[in-house]
Amino acid sequence: MPYKHDYDRILTRLTTILSKLNDGDALSITKLAEEFGVSSSIVPQ
Repeated sequence: MPYKHDYDRILTRLTTILSKLNDGDALSITKLAEEFGVSSSIVPQ
């Protein structure tokens, strides 16, 4: 089960992405990954 700080981080990232979309910004997986300090690779499930 994720901890509270995991939800906070997810909510912050989602809010940032939605704000960028609302402002009309073009989104790039690579740039978002850099901004959030995560990998841009997709792991198959």
